[in-house]
Amino acid sequence: MAPHHNTARQLTHELLDKLSHEEMVAVGLVLNELLAAKRAWPEWPKDLVYGAAVVAEEAGELVQATLNAHFKGTRRDLAKKEAEQTAVTAIRFISNFPVELPL
Repeated sequence: MAPHHNTARQLTHELLDKLSHEEMVAVGLVLNELLAAKRAWPEWPKDLVYGAAVVAEEAGELVQATLNAHFKGTRRDLAKKEAEQTAVTAIRFISNFPVELPL
């Protein structure tokens, strides 16, 4: 029988306990970027296609930053920052759908 979760916070703690140190750091970076993005752009598009386009735009910037780092020698941390922003936009896209917790 699957464990019962009383709250989303409890589920989140249980999931985080299963991550490696590197994954925990990555999640922390993404959450920090999420808070900054919500301050800068508090409203998320209501239109599903527009929201998906925002995610796709960030993913395109990630690809561009990675290509620039690989072929032009630009800073690799710029690609990491774009990855954080891509993750944030994906989270914001997903969070505009009802979320059901597993039982």
